Amino acid sequence: MNKELQIKYVKSAFELLKKLQGNHNIEDTVLIQETFDTILQIVSTNNQILNENTSYDKLLPQLSKDLISAAEKLVNDKLTAGISCGVKVEKGPTITIYRGKTSCLNNSVKIDKNTRFDLASVSKLFTSIHLLKNQEEKKINLSQKLHDYNNEYAIDKPMKEILTFNHVIQTNGRLNDNAKNEEEALEMLKQAKITEENTHMYSDMGYMMINKANPDVQDEFKEYFNEQMGLYNTGYEINENDITTGGNIQQLNKVHDPKAQLVSYAGHAGIFSTTEDLIKLYDALKKGFITKDSLKQIITPTLDRKYLTEDGQYLADTNGHAKLDKNGNKIPVTRGMEYRRHELGYAKTEVHECQSDLAFAAAGFTGTFACYDLDHEITTNILTNPISNSEDGKKPQGYAWKLDDLKTEELKLAYALKLINKLYTDEYQKEIQDQDKVYSL
Repeated sequence: MNKELQIKYVKSAFELLKKLQGNHNIEDTVLIQETFDTILQIVSTNNQILNENTSYDKLLPQLSKDLISAAEKLVNDKLTAGISCGVKVEKGPTITIYRGKTSCLNNSVKIDKNTRFDLASVSKLFTSIHLLKNQEEKKINLSQKLHDYNNEYAIDKPMKEILTFNHVIQTNGRLNDNAKNEEEALEMLKQAKITEENTHMYSDMGYMMINKANPDVQDEFKEYFNEQMGLYNTGYEINENDITTGGNIQQLNKVHDPKAQLVSYAGHAGIFSTTEDLIKLYDALKKGFITKDSLKQIITPTLDRKYLTEDGQYLADTNGHAKLDKNGNKIPVTRGMEYRRHELGYAKTEVHECQSDLAFAAAGFTGTFACYDLDHEITTNILTNPISNSEDGKKPQGYAWKLDDLKTEELKLAYALKLINKLYTDEYQKEIQDQDKVYSL
């Protein structure tokens, strides 16, 4: 690449870098800076990689090698039997990676695009979107109190507060220990009580109650996600011949969460899906399945300002002082209906600090993750299930953090594609070939 083109490239890519970093300093967005350096090195050392006839076939082997290595390491280290993950960039390709098998058993099969994974708490993302669509269609008002929406439920708090984890909700004993069937479990949910307010404590209970309070939840789920979005491999049902990654090796075709085993269409967990369907979900949201105002509700906390510190970023006591957790750390407000980017960039959350203000993510106990950034126009997901190697349903110690490298490499690839796209558009006034192609690497 000649010096003139290299100078143009640096200017072009740096402008995008500044846009992506948003309100953060460059030193706070190391991921984007590293991506920028990687692309510059690749392009500046290979005169043939970027020209008028460039296609992703030339670019992806170098851009995706670290992501592939991170995925293969999880399987090779026997942390999970198999993995499926995907990256989608608007005006760019879809990249999917499938490695390993559905379990450690002899009759397991290779992971592929049709392998359905137990999403665990990523199911809450579907419930959030479902409820916001209901609200747009005037079927529900999330500002309404749950008891007023369905008087069989005792809790008298606005549903939006319940969905944004404002309150501790408890039943009279654990559902899966005390209920013999779904009917008994639902009765326990209906009598649940709030034991502590304004806690910002993660919980399944609110999502279960509000989802089950809707008598049409099953039909609407199929209408919204299967029929309108075309997510044909997504749902609560498990067919006898499904190749799924669900519970432990004794229950591979069964949802892992014990409450979701007991309660159908539970809302908090229980959905099975694929990498490609999670990318289709992004496409549907990008095309306006729900409005931008509804999307903003996903990431907007509803805690009263008097329960927050002055900057609005941490939980506060009645004197306005920051509350501390059991380890002596301040409690950051990192969730609306889903995980959101922490405004100050200090708190660890499922949304990376370099992502936009309209980015949200969900993560599940079984080793699942999905992130949607509607402003930066990217989506990333990871589907694993370490429990499918387990007889007792336990994960390897510290497993959640084992996915961090993979999440980082997915984002680096996504931003690398955006930088390449910008350079190519600026220099050749055209789009790179194969931008709508799905690459399975």
